[in-house]
Amino acid sequence: MEKGYKLCPYCAKEIKEAAIKCQYCWKFFENQEIGDETREKLKKQCPFCMNEIDVIASECPFCEEILEGKEKLEEK
Repeated sequence: MEKGYKLCPYCAKEIKEAAIKCQYCWKFFENQEIGDETREKLKKQCPFCMNEIDVIASECPFCEEILEGKEKLEEK
């Protein structure tokens, strides 16, 4: 494995060490340490209520809809 890369804990594919989401299985790494400034830049829109939420959220804090896997379906 090249320096600067790690294995995804979900699908075991090689991804960049700084990744917070796997580019292959689309899983977010919720335990990933990122700074507050970076987290502010990493927002996404809830597909249900359209509020801006944390990019690693698996449930919307506003409408409480489960988001796990929803992003992958909507991008196709």
